[in-house]
Amino acid sequence: MAESVDLTLLARLAQDNLVEIKAARREIADIRTLALQTADHVRKMEQRLDARMVGVRDDLELLLKSELMGSLAHSETRMENLLHERLATIEKAD
Repeated sequence: MAESVDLTLLARLAQDNLVEIKAARREIADIRTLALQTADHVRKMEQRLDARMVGVRDDLELLLKSELMGSLAHSETRMENLLHERLATIEKAD
């Protein structure tokens, strides 16, 4: 049994589908634009953070070197003083 097909109804449904597809494409294009802008902002933020980290890294390196050199100098001084004391003790014993 064949049903009658209303062409005007089909045409209206097809037209509605086209309108929805166009709207969906616009939304997808907007989402793509926002995603690209977000990626660009993230990249710029990473670059700024990297630039800041270079300065912090240099400061940390200088701080650590200063602390290590100070500790090393203190240890060397203590060892020299101990050696002088021991040598003085040995010389008195002779």
